[in-house]
Amino acid sequence: MDSSAIKKYFLDFYETPLPNVIPRNYRFSKENRPQIIIGARRIGKTYLLFQRIHELIAEGVRKSQILYLNFEDIAFSDLEANEIPDILEIYWALFPHEIDKTLYLFIDEPQCIKNWDLAILTLMKHNFPIYITGSSSKLLSSEIASAFRGRSTPIFFYSLSFDEFLRFRNFNYQKSLSSKNHALLEALFQEYLEYGGYPEVVLEPEIYRKQQILRNYYDTIIYRDLIERYNIKNGFLIKEFLKTLIKNIANPLSINKIYKDFKSRKINTTTDTLYKYLDILQEIGIFYLVYRYDPSLRREIHSIPKIYLHDLGLISLFSRKNISARYENLVFMELKRKIIYYPFRSIGFWRTPQNREIDFIIRDRDEVIEAIQVSASFLDLKTKKREISSLIMGIRNINQLCEFSLHSGMIITHEISNNEPNNLFEKDIQICIKDLLEWLLEKNKENVKINKENDEKK
Repeated sequence: MDSSAIKKYFLDFYETPLPNVIPRNYRFSKENRPQIIIGARRIGKTYLLFQRIHELIAEGVRKSQILYLNFEDIAFSDLEANEIPDILEIYWALFPHEIDKTLYLFIDEPQCIKNWDLAILTLMKHNFPIYITGSSSKLLSSEIASAFRGRSTPIFFYSLSFDEFLRFRNFNYQKSLSSKNHALLEALFQEYLEYGGYPEVVLEPEIYRKQQILRNYYDTIIYRDLIERYNIKNGFLIKEFLKTLIKNIANPLSINKIYKDFKSRKINTTTDTLYKYLDILQEIGIFYLVYRYDPSLRREIHSIPKIYLHDLGLISLFSRKNISARYENLVFMELKRKIIYYPFRSIGFWRTPQNREIDFIIRDRDEVIEAIQVSASFLDLKTKKREISSLIMGIRNINQLCEFSLHSGMIITHEISNNEPNNLFEKDIQICIKDLLEWLLEKNKENVKINKENDEKK
């Protein structure tokens, strides 16, 4: 350990202004258990740490009470895990007046240090608030669970929601907008739909640069998150597999079908290899699988799932079409953000014996509490009838087979006639028709409110 280099690192941090941050919707809890931010690459995890530092300083915490350790910095290049607790001595030598005060510890990229988790367990004995984040390719939720044995709080973080996207673009959304601002809102939504919510992409004004950044992210996922970490030898196979998954989002995923397609194209692989790759892509936060709900857990886990992508921007690398799939993927990710605040809730879908589908059902443990259908447009009469019919048939089928009493459902769509009623009734079932943009913006605000209320209770 180079004590002089670490001392200089501390002084540079305390003398340099903090980077400016655009606030995200997430609010940290006030518990002292280590809070570990998990998520895909380049979604703003480090800046969420700086957001928390800004919040603490605004609450009256002195900057000298904050210890920010970026283990990718050259000052820590020769640091051993057993030396990490000794860093506190260097810190207290610089700021002796803080020895008896609360220390807020922020750790970025801890996986750069071998056996870093053992050092964190030692630091936890001081009962400091600890915040940790790192690259998803090297800091996985399964590894955290193993390392901390339930003594940490994982925070599953995602790219920008549409609400956050508007904040990054300095657009102040209100329910009543002028014609000019309404047109601007629609243009921003179309941009979000095509280029997604990676912060760097959102803040880049040039379209060609947005495309370059997305391509760079995609290549990085392949070469650093997959090939390097998992020692994958067949780079061509993983690229073809990743491209196939991206082009089939919001659709049923059959590994057997992909295997047969690859075989017909003379791409050598096995179903076991493809399943292994799929598990990896889920673990690093790139894709999510949603299973058809079934009262039988065995039947559910053996059903063919649907697949969703963590950010819409990567879709545009291969296609500008399939708007319906983009809408469905967008709603899914918004539901993922929502259930962060409801640990017992999960997302599934429903398919009736007549092969009619409800895109999403929200469960609270073993009870279905919400049924949601997504439609790109509600202007076509045939489409409208199909979506309403599928939702009503699905709800009745759920109630019959599972002995539930679900009497309402929601259809989220973007193109709605001005004469369309907000609610439709079919005997004992009420269908709420919701504009997609209103739903997206309402939901994020609800999440912040819920999280704030939870903090106050603690």
